[in-house]
Amino acid sequence: MATDDMRQEGYDREEQHFKDQEQQALQQLRAKLEEKRRQQADANADKDFFLRCCRCGGKMAEITIDEVVIDKCETCGGIYLDAGELDLLLKSHKPQSVWSTLGSLLGG
Repeated sequence: MATDDMRQEGYDREEQHFKDQEQQALQQLRAKLEEKRRQQADANADKDFFLRCCRCGGKMAEITIDEVVIDKCETCGGIYLDAGELDLLLKSHKPQSVWSTLGSLLGG
């Protein structure tokens, strides 16, 4: 009986270790994406095309979903994700909740 408890405690510790590693990797990816976004914003802040919708030319608004900043057109409602943002959303949540959240943004 005590051996089973010790074994389960070992499994619990191992599982927590891997969860901690995954959380740390997600935080590093978020920081990297945010830094890239900031650098891009600084480099293009004075240009007319920056944060404009590629579909209609409307102004883009930045929306934060679970610490991931995505772009949404204020005119047509289009949603745009930069490289790595969809992966980050999918890794940090169950895919169903990501699609549900994006669907609510699109009015669906």
